Amino acid sequence: ALLPGVFASIIAYAVFGAVFGYQPLFAIPGGYHFHQPIQLVWFAVIGLLAGGLGLLYSKSFYGIVRLSHRLPFSKKLRPALGGLLVGLMALGLPEVLGTGYGWVQKGLGTEMLHTPLLIILALPLARILATGLSIGTGGSGGVFGPGMVIGAFTGLAVWRVLEPFAPGVGHDPAPFVIVGMMAV
Repeated sequence: ALLPGVFASIIAYAVFGAVFGYQPLFAIPGGYHFHQPIQLVWFAVIGLLAGGLGLLYSKSFYGIVRLSHRLPFSKKLRPALGGLLVGLMALGLPEVLGTGYGWVQKGLGTEMLHTPLLIILALPLARILATGLSIGTGGSGGVFGPGMVIGAFTGLAVWRVLEPFAPGVGHDPAPFVIVGMMAV
């Protein structure tokens, strides 16, 4: 069953690319040129944080799954409860809704520079909780895409904290967002 799935994916991607063109999922405004070796230290910091967040992501997801199985509700009502809780979260942090790819694109540029630091710091944790609540209660979806968004928010948070004072950080959040996406 794996081999037919691989062939179907290759053919589907080829047809999609032929019709719509091959474009990157995320555009990096102005490109990126590596010229500050000290950034590797900051990228390692992102890697350490992302490792911890990845562990938290996995543990919290499976914890929510176990908790939802203990609820006295019908199995059909569990996803509704998860959706309700995510909706309530979204009243304060709308970034937890949807795929999150639009927010990642904003983080790659300058559009989130005026977002309060406290919100930027809360976004990775909020996205972990929202993903756990929506999928862990029985809703449909995957965990790879949200992991990319969690990583992007982590990289953006590290950049926002370091940018005012740390050497070699630079004024462009894109490298930090990209490293965060790769690390989680």
